Amino acid sequence: MLPFWGAPVWRDEFDYVGSPDPGKWSMYDVSLSYDNARATSRPVNVFVSNGFLTIRALRESLLGREFTTGYLHTIGKFAQRYGRWEMRAKLPLAHGTSRGIWPAFWLRPEGVGTGNGEIDILEAYGTPSDNGDTTDWVAFAVHEITDGTGGKKSIGFSPVTTDEEFHTYALEWTPENLKWIVDGIVRFTVLSTAVTWYDVALGKAFNIRLNLQVGSSYRGRPDPLHPELTVMPADYVVEYVRAWSLPAGG
Repeated sequence: MLPFWGAPVWRDEFDYVGSPDPGKWSMYDVSLSYDNARATSRPVNVFVSNGFLTIRALRESLLGREFTTGYLHTIGKFAQRYGRWEMRAKLPLAHGTSRGIWPAFWLRPEGVGTGNGEIDILEAYGTPSDNGDTTDWVAFAVHEITDGTGGKKSIGFSPVTTDEEFHTYALEWTPENLKWIVDGIVRFTVLSTAVTWYDVALGKAFNIRLNLQVGSSYRGRPDPLHPELTVMPADYVVEYVRAWSLPAGG
């Protein structure tokens, strides 16, 4: 960690047992907001033990969907504009047996009616995809508008982490740029001067989202005829989440 950022202003080290700290997190219950997803979110799929947070996807039907999963967020509890966000996690991407698995660590604007802007600190997609692609990869992105009509800057790279390794994923957001960092290495940078909508789309405090979906329009859905390609349970395991505010003059 760079001394420039000082001490975190918000953190969860998951050094307790049970449900995520309600003073820091809320959870969606039976969320059906993802048209391409095949999992229903519920709090029981999110738990803390042995110093880790786990979001678990299971093959079980609920409300017309074939899987259950979890989704937690800091809406109304923590949000900031600019700063550093960091997570150390192990992703549920067993190569060749994680089709449709889609873990994410992302930010959205705080407040009612704030539809613009999104920063995806981390999105990762399991294999194989619908088109037979067997390349695992991680993606980073910033969106002007999240309905697909606005501008976007993104990048993907491979190979992605395996399901047996922890890695550190971070974002540094300043008035000048966004930087995505994996294990201390800057992987992607977007300059404020590179897009006309930087200050507008990113003009508010953003809250934190952690979720694990099953099925996407990007890499496809699990195939019910080949359940061996989407092995369950799929565990998204997080060691910590931390946030730093932008230092004065930073």
